[in-house]
Amino acid sequence: MIDRLGQEQHGVVARRQLLAAGVSPRAVERRLRSGRLLAVHRGVYRVGGAPRTQLGDWMAAVLAAGSDAHLSHLSAAHLWGLVDQSGVPHVTRRSGGRSPAGYRLHHCRHLPADELARVKNIPVTGVARTLVDLAGMLGERRLGACLNEARRLRLVDVEDVRRAMARQPNK
Repeated sequence: MIDRLGQEQHGVVARRQLLAAGVSPRAVERRLRSGRLLAVHRGVYRVGGAPRTQLGDWMAAVLAAGSDAHLSHLSAAHLWGLVDQSGVPHVTRRSGGRSPAGYRLHHCRHLPADELARVKNIPVTGVARTLVDLAGMLGERRLGACLNEARRLRLVDVEDVRRAMARQPNK
């Protein structure tokens, strides 16, 4: 069960997922001691033997941030194929908290379901929402290039972006 879940999630699992699936806390600790689980973030583990990948790092950050978290900002833009980006993963969630080491945590009060998606089984902000989030991070030229690439890939149209912008009073 742990291996299957790890395969579905790019080699990483959350403690809460293991406990919900019936794995005892003691069994989790035993796997940690033996190296069959390797700590990535608090409560998130790489399944022993799984290679470290960018997709796994992104998934681990999303799992660590909580059940309402989604990959966002530059990380989401990279996952959607809009930018080439590396560095710390960006994650957005509704609830508060501090950014722990290993990923950048963003907060928002309003994160509607139609602005969310899954890409390669990773919860991620939709393309229009991602572009709105990037507006505060990128210069006009780079943001325009992202919008053009999203349109070229037929992932979004200008009206989608306008609707997403209208939902964000502080953007």
